[in-house]
Amino acid sequence: MAPGSRLLFLLAACVLCNPFSQAASRPDDRVAEEALATHLRIVTTIERSMLALIAIAPDEDRFDLYRAYDGFLGAWVQVDALHALLDRATTQTDGDDERATRTLRDYAEFTLGELDSAIVALADTARSLRRPDDYDISVVAGAELLRMRGTVAAILDAECRRLGCAPMQ
Repeated sequence: MAPGSRLLFLLAACVLCNPFSQAASRPDDRVAEEALATHLRIVTTIERSMLALIAIAPDEDRFDLYRAYDGFLGAWVQVDALHALLDRATTQTDGDDERATRTLRDYAEFTLGELDSAIVALADTARSLRRPDDYDISVVAGAELLRMRGTVAAILDAECRRLGCAPMQ
């Protein structure tokens, strides 16, 4: 085998085997990653819809729509930050694993609180929306926050199993 082809073979083996080794060491993370990627696609669609509705809303309706938008995206920012921590935790070396797991667990607990607050605030805001489309997008956004909460709770549960602690859900 020529030296160049050996290098190419070694490079291909590293690229192909790396995701599998990470999945084997933290199998719950792969599921969480997929769920968070799905949430991102849905959040992007909801965000665009909310912005379109804000753009055509009468002035007297815009404040409540902006408030719904702000609460929804504020919660998403926390979930997205948790996603970044999860990405970092999957690439940690064994020595850093417990610290990364504790950080991920603590941030997941914080994110659950933020999601709970956003869900309640969005429900309150939805009651003040008068146009059916505004109300509908608010309900869809709230439902997505509830699904995100389930994903974050699963991440928290997985991290607590790694640490041998009880989640504070």
